[in-house]
Amino acid sequence: LNPNIKFPEQASKAYKLGLKQMGTHTKLPRFFFSCPTLSRLQTRIAEFGELKECVDYSLKNHPVLAIGKRGSANNELRARGLAICDTNGLIYVADYENRRVQIISYEGKFLRRFGQDILRGPWGIATAMRSIYVTDRDLHALFRFCMKDYKLIGRVGIRGSGKGQLCYPRGVSVDYNGEVYVADYDNNRISIYSKELNFKDFLGAEQLKFPEDVKFSFNYVVVLDHSTNCVHFYSR
Repeated sequence: LNPNIKFPEQASKAYKLGLKQMGTHTKLPRFFFSCPTLSRLQTRIAEFGELKECVDYSLKNHPVLAIGKRGSANNELRARGLAICDTNGLIYVADYENRRVQIISYEGKFLRRFGQDILRGPWGIATAMRSIYVTDRDLHALFRFCMKDYKLIGRVGIRGSGKGQLCYPRGVSVDYNGEVYVADYDNNRISIYSKELNFKDFLGAEQLKFPEDVKFSFNYVVVLDHSTNCVHFYSR
């Protein structure tokens, strides 16, 4: 977690309590999960692919913070995707029906929006290496924006099933090498691109049927598949 980020007081106390309860460890926790309500704040330590400890803290059953409502003004959302950047502490929201990305601070303040002149249906969103990657369901494309000035750096994809083509893409993630993985929903596969958006490979074309999202865990690519109701693990 970014030490410069100011969390709401109750959440900060819960996190510090979690560290105290876990005691001293030579290794830092690999993951810290916090649910939207304080009643289910959890700290988990995962080592070597196995969950070693789970501490559950019951606090007040109210959100720490609630941001936005249905609408099209600033800080109003009709959203699909969410990304949190650890390096700058900002929240990026793929505001699907409003055809834009909104940036919100951890304090819940609207900062800016971008992409409204480019995007038609932003769905998945991920941040990595000073870039913001957005899948657009309606344009069947993957966009890359600069994190500094939010200008468009690159775009890949048209509707189709060939190499580099997409069909109603959903979730997107970036691995530690900078490769971009897209849940290519109607093509029943994961499409893989370089950080410059050059097509590299497919994954799961023989097993997946309408993949919704893709994430990474240790040495695995983890895919949520809609039709099979399965979470698929692929070795990297």
